[in-house]
Amino acid sequence: MIKFRLKYLIYPICIILNIGQICAVIQPGDTLMDELAKVTQSEKVSYLLNVLESNPQLASNKAITYAEEGLQWALELKNDEDLAKTYNYLGNKYYLIGNYDQSLVNYQDALRITLRIGKKEEVAVLMQKLGIVNFNKSDYKKSLLYFQQTLKIFQELGYSIREAELYNSMGSIFFHWEEYEKAMENYEFAYNIYKELDHLPSLANVLYLKGLTSQKLKRFDKAIYWFNQSISVHEKLNNQNDIAKTNNSIGETYMLMREFDLALSQFVKAYKIHEKISDRIIIAQSLNNLGNVYKEMGEFKKSAQYLNQSNGIAKELDLKLTMIDNYKSYYELYYLQNMSKEALKYYQLYVNLRDSIFDSKQNVKKVEAHNTSINEEVLNLKKELFEKVRFYKLLNIFSIVIIALLVLFVFYQRRKFKIGQKLLIP
Repeated sequence: MIKFRLKYLIYPICIILNIGQICAVIQPGDTLMDELAKVTQSEKVSYLLNVLESNPQLASNKAITYAEEGLQWALELKNDEDLAKTYNYLGNKYYLIGNYDQSLVNYQDALRITLRIGKKEEVAVLMQKLGIVNFNKSDYKKSLLYFQQTLKIFQELGYSIREAELYNSMGSIFFHWEEYEKAMENYEFAYNIYKELDHLPSLANVLYLKGLTSQKLKRFDKAIYWFNQSISVHEKLNNQNDIAKTNNSIGETYMLMREFDLALSQFVKAYKIHEKISDRIIIAQSLNNLGNVYKEMGEFKKSAQYLNQSNGIAKELDLKLTMIDNYKSYYELYYLQNMSKEALKYYQLYVNLRDSIFDSKQNVKKVEAHNTSINEEVLNLKKELFEKVRFYKLLNIFSIVIIALLVLFVFYQRRKFKIGQKLLIP
């Protein structure tokens, strides 16, 4: 199944961290310093930042080098405006390349100076960015604190769209903490604002999040309602990928309700959209969904057929996450058929691949927590497999005994009846 991914929870980030549009300005390169030499000392930093922000296609490392040069000029001139802007630009750039520690440091420096300048709106924007960076660093408590403080400022300023973004982000944190009622409360606030503003892209997103949260709360009818509402908005925007994604989520909800025919119809809808778009990455995941629903329906041959197609694409394109989903599905498929050796084989493939992906510098903590349970998981699997096989054997024996007893009972009753009939004959 497609896992719930956090990028759908903080939709406004791409808007908040946008650093400029491409327009016809000087192309930064080796000649940039020559151009800067023609500008007065007091205008150098402003000129440099304008060029950099107008050319987001410039390699991040090169842009950072230029910006740090500009930072030195701003420090020499003790120009707070230029300092705050440069720190903010560096924070944006470090965020985009995934260096959250450096992004945090630069945003904090920008905030410190902006507070000194006294620009309330820019203070709020920087605090929101600090909340987003802390969210990405998994420091959710700090993130929530920044979002709550920022919300108060935007409420004072009357910036409704920013309020909605913050409610959305706070909902994401509560969702991550599995505090689904609080998550729903925040999504509801965001939904009401987006609806009033008729901001369709954000409205479609928050409707989807309300659906996911309802699903977690096991309010399945509500979940399907919100997902369908989200699809209605996406249809207005002609967002085919998002429609397919939401069809998959409806399918997953029907799976939880064990309404497998309805789940199948939703997965088929999603698959057909992905086929039209010709996105093989998403097609592989859709095929996994179809394999899973046929597995739950007990149609094991069809399930294996779709899983094989999915895994073929996943291996060809090296889609490790989809391969993990497939190995898990294979394990469950063979487990249900009491094919213990095959089930164990795919379970071990699933665990090993999952472990190899977690085993990276960015996920050291996850690895430590995950590795301690691997051996225990394998042992538990073996135990479950053996217990399941033994259970079915006992069930078969018990069934045979019951049938035999029933046959004997029927035979005895018929014999008794015949003897009674004979005694009645004179």
